[in-house]
Amino acid sequence: EGKVSRRLKGHTKPVFSACFNKSETLIVSGGCDFIIRVWSVRPGKIFKQIPGHTKQITAVDFNNDGKLIVSGSFDGLCRIWETETGNLLKTIGQDDNFPVYNVRFAPNEKFILSGTLDGKVCLWDFRNSKLLAHFKGHKSSKYCASISIWPIKSKQRVVSGSEDGCAYMWIANKAGTLVSKLQHSENPNEIVLAVACHPDGYVATGSLIQPVIRIWLPKLMQ
Repeated sequence: EGKVSRRLKGHTKPVFSACFNKSETLIVSGGCDFIIRVWSVRPGKIFKQIPGHTKQITAVDFNNDGKLIVSGSFDGLCRIWETETGNLLKTIGQDDNFPVYNVRFAPNEKFILSGTLDGKVCLWDFRNSKLLAHFKGHKSSKYCASISIWPIKSKQRVVSGSEDGCAYMWIANKAGTLVSKLQHSENPNEIVLAVACHPDGYVATGSLIQPVIRIWLPKLMQ
């Protein structure tokens, strides 16, 4: 059994997302009160509060050195923030965009990966607000599935859960080439919410209904 070492109090509504920085000194969180909170881990105190969005914040992530935060929201926007000051550096998207259900920094820190509830995963050069690629084929209209980008076999791969019982894998190129469809469940209504990627190419998938995690081996990847 685990033991609670800190209780971080400050959010006034449910928390949707939380993330440690690499040095494990800060946590960023966001949720249904529309406010991004940055916490200092050791004292368990709020380091910064950022009123960042007009609807629920669905995802937050630190870049590798912890100096930047990306947030995504049901208001259709992804935003880049300076951790130390809380200053807004960049906004990706328009107010009439579909809700953002997830957003992550790419390992190279030049790009962000976002997922929206119109069935798209997009790769952005956030410094130039430039769309580099979008990845299609999966289904996303209601649920907030995991997305991930990571290097394997000398190429970047993008992986997303889907609302059709599968997880999808693309090459992170301009064409958004689909290379694998991983059938987690034969139930076409199953929701694959969770995907996790290992540096050696293993992918783990989990779903809303079935109480099972499936691990996909590299030889199954195309």
